[in-house]
This record gives sequence, structure tokens and C-alpha cells, in this order.
Amino acid sequence: MITSPAHLPTCLPAGVFLEPVQLVFEQIRSGGDRNFGYLLGDREARVGVFIDPSFSPGTFVTRAREQGLTITHVLNTHGHADHTNGNTQSVMLTRARLAAHPEAASKPAVPLTDGQVLTIGDLRLQCFHVPGHCPDHIALFESRFELLMTGDLLFVGKVGGTPTYEKEFGAWCRSHTVGNWMSIVVPIGFLSGPAYSHAAA
Repeated sequence: MITSPAHLPTCLPAGVFLEPVQLVFEQIRSGGDRNFGYLLGDREARVGVFIDPSFSPGTFVTRAREQGLTITHVLNTHGHADHTNGNTQSVMLTRARLAAHPEAASKPAVPLTDGQVLTIGDLRLQCFHVPGHCPDHIALFESRFELLMTGDLLFVGKVGGTPTYEKEFGAWCRSHTVGNWMSIVVPIGFLSGPAYSHAAA
């Protein structure tokens, strides 16, 4: 028989109710080479977005429905196939609009330029253009809850890979957004959302 420690209540005291949390933030294994995608939403406004649903759009749709969210946008952090191959089905199932960097091959309905803010209820996702792993790569930062969705800019345990070090890393360093992006990342204890569960480039 399992019992609770004496100092812990077994249930909430009478008359005490837990308020539902406004933020919905779920990391979802989307398949492929251990890819992650994200469900981000405002529970009070009942709206949300998918970020890189890739291989498992049906799973994302199910979780959004269970959370009571209407999906307004499908976001891609960059244009590699393991992040975009669920776009068509995701948009079809949700009637959401595709959002990505303006140079993305997917020709997004909502181009996300550097510094642009996408509003999701009371949440505000700021877009940062961070080329390096991919020329159309963006990172998405929600300042209120200090969430950073990095795509393949960061992997678990390491920096995301670049096709050629000299060309791509040089482009990343020359990007005018890097200083702004680092000014956000360095000072705070943010919660980072990488795209992979392993440390391989």
C-alpha cells in the first residue's frame, strides 16, 4: 500500500480550487530522427499555434483539441524537410495559416520578418532571423513566459550543425540580429525549445 508522507496533504483543503494556467506549452515528439515540435497557446483566449509539427500533425491536432485550442498558425523555424513535411496536413486539418521566414521555399501566407511580433491571445512571439543552420532559420521568443523556440539553432547539449562552417557560421555572425538575440538569451534563465532530443548535428 502506498501512502503519502505525513507532511503532505492527500488532497486540496475544502474550498480551495486551482486556477487553470493561461499558458499552454507542450513539447511533442514528432517522429523522424527524434524531432521535437511544440504546441503553444493561450488557454484563456482558446487560441494556439503549432511549431514544426513535421511528421505527426495528427498528434498535434489531437493535443490542441484536448486543450481546447483553435490553431491560428502553423510555424516553421526553418525550411528543412524534417520540419516542414507536415505543413500541408496541419493546415488542412486546422485551417490555420502557414508562417515562416519570407525566404522559405514553402511560400508562407504569413512571412515572419526579423523583429516581427506574432500575437497569440495575450502571448507575443517575437521573430529573430538567425541564419547559420539554414538561411531561412528563425528563432521565436515569448517574453512574458521567457520561452525561446530555437529550432535547429540549438540541439540538446550542443549548437545546431551548419552545412559549411566558414560560409554559414560567417553569415550567422554577420547577421544584424545576433546582438539583439544574444541580449535576450544571455541575461535570463529562459526555457529553450530545441528541435532534437539528441546531440548529433
